[in-house]
Amino acid sequence: MSLRKRNTFKSSETGDEDQGPILDEQEQEQLINLLKKDSAAKNARYAGLLQGLVGISAILHLMYLSSSTGESPFAAVLPPGSTSSRPLPVAPFFSSVALFIHVNLFLRLLPSAHFIRRSVSSTFAGHVPLRYTFIFAMAAVAPVLSLALWQSWADVLWWCTTVCLVYWIYTAQSWFEQEAEEIKQLEKLQYDAKGA
Repeated sequence: MSLRKRNTFKSSETGDEDQGPILDEQEQEQLINLLKKDSAAKNARYAGLLQGLVGISAILHLMYLSSSTGESPFAAVLPPGSTSSRPLPVAPFFSSVALFIHVNLFLRLLPSAHFIRRSVSSTFAGHVPLRYTFIFAMAAVAPVLSLALWQSWADVLWWCTTVCLVYWIYTAQSWFEQEAEEIKQLEKLQYDAKGA
């Protein structure tokens, strides 16, 4: 006499065949911890790359600020042509605002528990780093003014770099937050699998 395991019939219409293995509580916890660790490592790597990008952009703005000609760094690639090649009025002010925005973006990319971010936040009563709506508004003034004054494309693009940088960092941080929320939702879906 031979013994064989009895398998119950499963209908292909129910879609149960794609559910995968059943994990016990410990395996579920290990999987969620692994996802958290991978997410934190990936987010730290992206934040580091974005901090480097903010640093490079800040150096370019410092070079522009210290330049005596007031010529856009993009002028070498995009010659002025027939449009005005004079610098934007109060360009040093806008460049200083851009540097202030860069500092805010750098602070936003630091973890909230980082000592620099905590000390700056406590010094300014939680108002720094600024909210993104305010940062976007500050960054948009120079490009709009350069377009309104018919500046060269090199100047318009130069002043748009800060807006683009703010957008990239805002988008990346939105992804970070979305991923953290998805992991929290996954934690809520843990089930009790006695004997699995």
